[in-house]
Amino acid sequence: MGVTQIVSMNSSKEVLQKSLQKFPTEKIVFVTSKDKIKDALSIRNEFALNYKLPTEVKVLGESMAEVFSELKKQGNAVLHIIDHDDLNYYLINASFLLGIPVYFSDGTQMQQLPGLCSKFKNLFSHDQMKILENLSEDCTHEQLALKTKFDNSLLFYYLYGKNSYVGLVKLGLVSDKDERLGLTELGKLVVES
Repeated sequence: MGVTQIVSMNSSKEVLQKSLQKFPTEKIVFVTSKDKIKDALSIRNEFALNYKLPTEVKVLGESMAEVFSELKKQGNAVLHIIDHDDLNYYLINASFLLGIPVYFSDGTQMQQLPGLCSKFKNLFSHDQMKILENLSEDCTHEQLALKTKFDNSLLFYYLYGKNSYVGLVKLGLVSDKDERLGLTELGKLVVES
């Protein structure tokens, strides 16, 4: 089964050509920023004609949520970072959360970055995910306990941890401000993954 290569590049065509030999590629999605769209379109057209592959160009803003949403749409994907772009930081973080393998090229060879083999949310227990999913709207501890049907001690254990267990608040997934609980941006991404 072929992969969708999500490619961040604006000039290094040779590296992408080599990667087509490494991955059985069914589709190439070129991701770029607005200021580099002309370069991406030129390379995309060349690959579409020469390799007879379905291709797309996606212009992404510098918003983690936008990048995350776009990567989530791509099935059986690998991220291939070829040229430096500030967008790459968002791409790598989103790929990590979604369990998408990430490769980068140093001009001569491709290397895989260490990452997860599955979605980040799969690392959490059913109870932890139940808490996160019930925090779609800010609420108090009492309201969350009613929604999840957890007693206070279990809820506090999952939120704040104990001994070597790190809670959802310290992990940066849940915010606790003025006795109101809510999801952080990272928590929202985990729930959506």
